[in-house]
Amino acid sequence: MLLAVTFALGANFPPLEIYTLDDRRVQLPADIGDKRVALLVEWSRQQDDDLRQWTSYLLRFKKEFWSLPLVGNLGSVFDAAVLVSLRASLDADREVRTAPLFKEPPDLKPLLGSDAQNVDVYVVSGDGKIHHHEVGPFADDKAARLVAAIK
Repeated sequence: MLLAVTFALGANFPPLEIYTLDDRRVQLPADIGDKRVALLVEWSRQQDDDLRQWTSYLLRFKKEFWSLPLVGNLGSVFDAAVLVSLRASLDADREVRTAPLFKEPPDLKPLLGSDAQNVDVYVVSGDGKIHHHEVGPFADDKAARLVAAIK
């Protein structure tokens, strides 16, 4: 697992054009600007609890983040159902910071150095540079490192 963390650091987060749950078009990481923001990639819905713990911590410390759940490309009827389900499960603070990925961008896992077995949390700047990377379930020591990297 250390190999995945080492690989991602200093790499660039690939550009994504996505829509938030409140229907805003976002270009990440370009729209981040000159600050550092946490980007949380949830590879499967089984990681929902982990993602919720990470986002709760970031909200508590008023740190900006984007949640990127990979929900699959199931077709328009199923995609709509997934959106309804996601919206119903999130409070307003999380909804405006959530942009589901209906199709995994090509080579996203290898580019980010992820095995996709856990939530990946990246600290990224607008130029795409990955400044910090945490993997897996929430833990206080991981969260402290994450917040320090966001500044």
